[in-house]
Amino acid sequence: MTDKKLFKKAFPAFVLFLLSGFCVPQINAGTATVDATTKYQTIRGFGAASVWVGGKISPALADTFWLDDAVDSHVGFSMLRTRIIPTGDGTQAAETNPISLALARNPNMLVFSTAWTPPTAYKDNGSIDGGTFNSTAANMSAYATWLVNYVKAIKSQKGIDLYAVSPQNEPDLDTTYDSCTWTAQQFQVFIRDYMGPAFQSAGLTTKILMPEDSKDNLAKSAAAMGDAACAPYISIIGGHIYGGGPNTLPVSYGAAEHWMTEYSDYNNWDGSITSGITYALSVHNCIVSHNFHAYVFWWLVNNNTDNEGLCDTNGVPAKRLYTMGNYSKFIRPGYIRVASTVNPSSNVTTSAYINTSPGKYVIIAINNNSSAQSTTFNLTGISTTSAAPWLTDASNDLVQQTAVAVSGNSFTYNLPAYSVMSFVGSMVTGPSPTITPYAGTPTFTATATPTPAPAANGLKSGSFTGQTYTNPYGNVQVQVVISGGKITSVKTIQYPNGHQQSVFINSQALPLLEQEVLKAQSAQINIIGGATFTSQGYAQSVQSALDAARA
Repeated sequence: MTDKKLFKKAFPAFVLFLLSGFCVPQINAGTATVDATTKYQTIRGFGAASVWVGGKISPALADTFWLDDAVDSHVGFSMLRTRIIPTGDGTQAAETNPISLALARNPNMLVFSTAWTPPTAYKDNGSIDGGTFNSTAANMSAYATWLVNYVKAIKSQKGIDLYAVSPQNEPDLDTTYDSCTWTAQQFQVFIRDYMGPAFQSAGLTTKILMPEDSKDNLAKSAAAMGDAACAPYISIIGGHIYGGGPNTLPVSYGAAEHWMTEYSDYNNWDGSITSGITYALSVHNCIVSHNFHAYVFWWLVNNNTDNEGLCDTNGVPAKRLYTMGNYSKFIRPGYIRVASTVNPSSNVTTSAYINTSPGKYVIIAINNNSSAQSTTFNLTGISTTSAAPWLTDASNDLVQQTAVAVSGNSFTYNLPAYSVMSFVGSMVTGPSPTITPYAGTPTFTATATPTPAPAANGLKSGSFTGQTYTNPYGNVQVQVVISGGKITSVKTIQYPNGHQQSVFINSQALPLLEQEVLKAQSAQINIIGGATFTSQGYAQSVQSALDAARA
């Protein structure tokens, strides 16, 4: 029973009439603290798949999907998932034409491809539908070569290097459409002994993504990631969340990224804000609760009559396209998620992201209430004068609102009922990418001893020892070896070892940080959970060593 009904029982109607002019709707209040000095994962992007529906994407829809601009209703997806067909060289105009549409609107589009099944010659049933990968040595070698040639065909046809390739979609399902089941051990052997070496020998930069289990079941990737000879070939753990997941990657997976590469539902078509908020919360759950680096919906345009598409079969967008756009339009590849109060009030959810070069910040707020919610945002590590709100609700399709002033690094906004909002702004004096959240005075010891041998990228060959950075747990100092313009070795010289976190840091965090530097070839590395201070000091010391290598 509502308060209004109780009020009617307690007072005569004429008293209600007299008081009505003096009553205003109650707006609940909450406070969200955004702390840009506490950093988490780097965001790779957001997008959806053009699989089987490329012919439904009109030029106008292509603009809506992929233009990276400030136009209302343009969602600016930065990722596109395509299908490798199991015949010929794996390409087909219907599947590859969307790549051209996307690249014409954003040349920096991240495109990755998934095989729904290997060619039938490599399966036990000789059919595209169902069956199991027939993993003889000859078949594995041939399939690895076939995937190399697919990447080369896309390069020849579209002029791009695919960002990643997945050898199998949903390896846990045997279906009546394109599919093939794989075991965890088949992935391990195929990637370790065939696909990884084949990509490497061909000089491909395309990353390997696996296993894309339908329920984000990490058991399918455990054998491969637990194999020291296999894991270095795998850059991305992909998973779908149909009735299972999302899950959080174990620390033992090292620097591998976690992508949600497919999800939708099969309920009757619902293009309303209700479904829109459902998927905004799904994005939040993956990105914030489980540290995913990317979120990719299923179809851009529906091929059925349910909720599988961001647009219906006629290309009419659903609200979920725009609520996803509240993320994709502003959180561009390379942004870093930072701390934000997850639930400042009941059914209000927030998250925050920054890009330090140039200095930008994004705050996402989801109000899943039937009334407006007044929310105060207090900003730490972000100095700004205004925030530009963008609104998606029942009446607005990702539409910019009047800018709100930020005073004393704080602002308050009434989040409309059933809405998703993005607050976007520039950081006047934002946090440095090498921030140390420590009230003490850091000490520095620079001991770079370079061997002058200029490389093409400005890095001289030699051994360079970075500065020592002190945090509340101890000192962090790193040495890097440069050869031919590349970081070839990373050694930790000093690290915190006198506190309760030392076991974690020594046995797990430091090897992962070394892998991060070698993979990134820079100091732009992810924070290792449980070792925030060490991670930040590590990045600082690596950066000072690289600066010395360029001196």
